[in-house]
Amino acid sequence: MVICLLSFWLLAGRLIASPADDGRKAFESGDYKKAYKLLTKAAKKSKDPLEKADLFVMAGASAAKMGKKKGAKSRFGKALKLNPDVSLPAAVASDSKVKKYFASAQRKFNRSGL
Repeated sequence: MVICLLSFWLLAGRLIASPADDGRKAFESGDYKKAYKLLTKAAKKSKDPLEKADLFVMAGASAAKMGKKKGAKSRFGKALKLNPDVSLPAAVASDSKVKKYFASAQRKFNRSGL
């Protein structure tokens, strides 16, 4: 009985996706509105600073793709504070608007001396 319950618990954990997983999938499929919401939520809940930074940079890229300059720069700034070496996801690294907002956040971060 215990083994059966344990097996069910493990299987259920694999079937139930986290907001981070759902956000990454939405990002990869180009659903930036959904990605922005899910990735921001997941980043705020994450305890791992490097994961948190990656989630914030993806949320920032999602915001940039939607034309939300303030949201993009804010998320990029949070990502850089957590991990100054964070980079843009490959899927959007060549997008001029995303690069522009990320570069702006990097300049602000570098000027702040953090």
